[in-house]
Amino acid sequence: MKELIQRSIFGLLYVFLILLLVYYNFSPILFSLFGSLAMLELGKILFLKRNAIQLWLLSFWIAFLPWFSTVFVNTFFFEKPFFNFYTEWLTLFKIADRIVAFFEWRWLWILGVFLATVVLFYRKGGYKSLLPFAYIIMPFVLAIEIDIADQQLAISPILLIFIFMWTFDTFSYIFGKLFGRHVIAPSISPGKTWEGFAGGIAGAAVLTFFLSRSEILPFSHAISGYLLALVLVLSAFLGDLFESKLKRKAGVKDSGAFIPGHGGILDRIDSFLFAAPAFYFVYPLLLNL
Repeated sequence: MKELIQRSIFGLLYVFLILLLVYYNFSPILFSLFGSLAMLELGKILFLKRNAIQLWLLSFWIAFLPWFSTVFVNTFFFEKPFFNFYTEWLTLFKIADRIVAFFEWRWLWILGVFLATVVLFYRKGGYKSLLPFAYIIMPFVLAIEIDIADQQLAISPILLIFIFMWTFDTFSYIFGKLFGRHVIAPSISPGKTWEGFAGGIAGAAVLTFFLSRSEILPFSHAISGYLLALVLVLSAFLGDLFESKLKRKAGVKDSGAFIPGHGGILDRIDSFLFAAPAFYFVYPLLLNL
């Protein structure tokens, strides 16, 4: 009972932190925190040396810089109550113009970071040594790109992704507990069943129905919303399985102990790391259907 209470309290705090930071447009702070912790946990799972983990952390922060600085300036300098206080200071030093110019070169910047990581890590570890870039850095870069670029959703796209993840996980858990009989991948994650998976998809479909009725989703056709939901839950499920596979190979149950009762931060965002890139590529296509 004590463990259940602890798990519930810290689970609610985790959700509240996400809602608070995303609502006030502080998603770069959220992603910086989650990305840094996830990188540390991934480094331990991959048995990387301390200096390699530190280099990957530095690479994450450098890669994230164009997006972080842009959102930081937009939030703290161009929105009330900060606008009047900082406008003159911004104009004097032309900081806003410099950051806008920096942001326009962001993809060349990320290419430079990628090439640097290849030089630093590829010789020693091959393709596997580049996993932190593909698994941690790029998903967060694409997530913040979504948050900056989209102007059509009624809520933050980041929040929408998390809501779909939470709905899918909740319904999967309930249906799995009640009806679970057939395990999907016994050698990777023996707790996941086809019945739970079907329940998660059903929950996501119900969520999509209400989001469409409330006009939160900007699609012209209802089918686009259901296709987005399907892509998100499938990618989230694959993300969960992928992290489970990494933990199995490392011989650990949890990626860390950052959230009491829930394991590490990587255990909480494994679905997001697959769902965010899926949203980035699929959402614009569905808008044009």
